[in-house]
Amino acid sequence: MIEGIALITNTIPGMVLGLAFLFCFSGTSLQSTFLILVLCNMIHYFSTPYLMMKESLAKLNGSWETTAMLMGDNWIKTIIRVVTPNALSTIISVFSYYFINAMVTISVVIFLAGARTMVITTKIKQLQYYNKYNEIFVLSLFLF
Repeated sequence: MIEGIALITNTIPGMVLGLAFLFCFSGTSLQSTFLILVLCNMIHYFSTPYLMMKESLAKLNGSWETTAMLMGDNWIKTIIRVVTPNALSTIISVFSYYFINAMVTISVVIFLAGARTMVITTKIKQLQYYNKYNEIFVLSLFLF
């Protein structure tokens, strides 16, 4: 069930998701906050990190859970001591994927960013309106 939901989120265009979040959270305390930007980007790009983590966890040895239970570890200690070190490269890849895609996206955040929560891509769009191409060039270098 969650795999189907994860793959469906990949089919929703960012502009549609941004408009949906705009209509849902307009007039609330979440409007124009970084929390709503992060949440919307996490939903928009959920499918690839989900599949990455699923495959990484599927590769783990199933006997580690039994060993941790015999040693008296609870599930939090098992995740911290066993799962996290073995899946660390995938966890770093997931955060890198989220960061890079959230940094260069404009379709989702153009509707959700406010004056205080403007990201680089929305600032570039604003500078294009004012024909400030030198500043656009400098900001574009930050993206690459």
